[in-house]
Parts: sequence; C-alpha cells; structure tokens
Amino acid sequence: MSFFGGNKTHTYLGVDVGTSGLKLVELSNEKGRAKVMTYGYSERQPGQPVFSPFDDPKGTGERLAALCKRSGTKGTKVMAALPLSSVFSTIVSVPKRKNEKEMQPLVDAQVTKLTPMPLSEMVTSTTFIDGIKSSSAKASEDKGVAEKIRSTDHVRVLVTGAAKSLVQKYIEIFKVAKLDLTALDTESFA
Repeated sequence: MSFFGGNKTHTYLGVDVGTSGLKLVELSNEKGRAKVMTYGYSERQPGQPVFSPFDDPKGTGERLAALCKRSGTKGTKVMAALPLSSVFSTIVSVPKRKNEKEMQPLVDAQVTKLTPMPLSEMVTSTTFIDGIKSSSAKASEDKGVAEKIRSTDHVRVLVTGAAKSLVQKYIEIFKVAKLDLTALDTESFA
C-alpha cells in the first residue's frame, strides 16, 4: 500500500501504545518521500506504577489526544502496531484449490489446531505466500524453490491473528482520541 504516492498532501500518524508510555510520529509526503512533521512521547515517570494502557482505554485515548495536541499534529489518520507478545503468527500448508476463497476453510481448519484461543475470538489475516497456479512462480526466484512450488500440490499461507478484545481496545483508544485508525499491524511487520 503506497501511503505517500501521488501529489496529495496527506499526513499519517504512527502511534505506539506501550506500558512505558505513548509515542507518535507524524509523516507527510514531500516529493514522493516521507518527511517527519512532528513527533511526541509520554513516558511513565520513575516511581509511577506500571499499568497496561489497555486496562483503561478511555484514559489512554485521552492521554493520546493530549499528546497529539502538545505535539501539534495536524493529521487524524493513524497506523499502529499490536505488541508482538499479543499476536499469533504461523505458516500453514494447505492443498491447492482454484482460488483463495476455496482454500480459506482449509486454512481455518489448520489454524484452529494451532491457535491459543478459539478462532471465533480472534481477528485473523491470511497471506498466500505461494501462487495458486503453478505458472505463478517468478523467474527471479531461486530455481530450487520455484521448482518445488511447481511440483507440489500445496500452498503455504501466513496467518496472523490477535484477540478481538485487544483489537477492540485499540479501536476504542483511537476513537476516544478522535483519530481514524487506518491500519493495525503487528510490530514485526510494521
């Protein structure tokens, strides 16, 4: 996804919500390159008790709104990352079918065996690593890997997921701060 493509003058906020405090950076597009407009952070002071910002999403949202005001941010579109410790991630192999839609139940069946909680309590994202058609192997790929993909009748799928309750708390934090949560990713991918 190209956030800074074109001539539009959008800004985006990157926000990190952590137990040690809040951090944000505002980026804009300048001649097709990201430019830092402003940044801000709030840290837990020495001697203050450690608390999870997700125990009080409303209070965290209010602190985030105050941080945005102090930092002088202009934008409202936000991208944030879920903590790696709260995210489930795996690669599964499923039999090839005509399209991704037909393979999704197979992916879900494999993932159900591996997740720390029921799939119904999670928000998941799937990314098909291998092409569905054998001709989709790129010429630039290592010949051994490409040959392996062509000769197999399985497809590798990356699945990431997090608890719906955690995702809902992120949504609530940004709603209270009057910010538009555009993307929620994992720290390792962000």
